[in-house]
Amino acid sequence: MNYGVRIAYLMLAMPFHTILGMALDSQTSRITPTTTLGDLHAGGGLMWVAGEALGLIGTIAVFVQWLRADERAARRQDRASDEVAAVQVAHWRATREAAARAVSS
Repeated sequence: MNYGVRIAYLMLAMPFHTILGMALDSQTSRITPTTTLGDLHAGGGLMWVAGEALGLIGTIAVFVQWLRADERAARRQDRASDEVAAVQVAHWRATREAAARAVSS
């Protein structure tokens, strides 16, 4: 996957944690007999906050990777352009020197 798709995937996964965390946090009755309502609310809040934080950290990490990949590609392209420019300058100098020799002969 390219970097834009990765970021979109992470951003689309983030609402899942919000919706499920809010659903657990807004419960007014226990889901199981062994789980207290306070534990359910704490778990929902933890899922909400931790899920969003991890999603944001992951998105930032992918964005930084994208920036670094673009910088590497730009350096690679600059090196290729420098090589082409050097060949063109050498050709221009050779042509100029040949023309100067032809005029002086």
